[in-house]
Amino acid sequence: MNDHELAIAAKAGDQKAFTSLMQKHYPALCRHVTFIVKDNDIAEDIVQDGLIKAFYKLKTYKTDQKFSAWLYKIVHNQSLDYLRKKRDISLEILPELPDENQDTDFELDDRIDRSEQIRRLRKAMAKLPIREQAIINLFYWEDMKYEDIAVVMSVPVGTVKTWLFRAKRSLKEFYDEEV
Repeated sequence: MNDHELAIAAKAGDQKAFTSLMQKHYPALCRHVTFIVKDNDIAEDIVQDGLIKAFYKLKTYKTDQKFSAWLYKIVHNQSLDYLRKKRDISLEILPELPDENQDTDFELDDRIDRSEQIRRLRKAMAKLPIREQAIINLFYWEDMKYEDIAVVMSVPVGTVKTWLFRAKRSLKEFYDEEV
């Protein structure tokens, strides 16, 4: 069964269908929330709370929308609620970027260049506002379409395109500053 069929079954009360959906989306949700809150343990707690919330709100899910976008929206909002309560969260770590020592096929010079690029990208990303970090994460790392990001962030598709354009422009500026 695909997500749409599972979501319809889950909405009708099929707990196995809901469990299947949760198991499928749990890793990606954890990655996204970790990207936002910068702590794996806290991210798992937020995702679990979000999944519980999704279970209780399942009757409000509209079957004409993509289930994953609906689920991301709930968990994304849980993440933002957490950040509002904890304003002192550090934005210095970008866990989705590969470790600079991960690929051993590079020559030493290439590894040094790559390490420097990753360091610059991490610093540049940390300078972006949370909203821009989230939109870049959803678009590039989670491979979401504009329409799905619009659902997650509760804005029109045109706003998503504008925010992504601005986020990429800001990221490039911050990256270029990190020379």
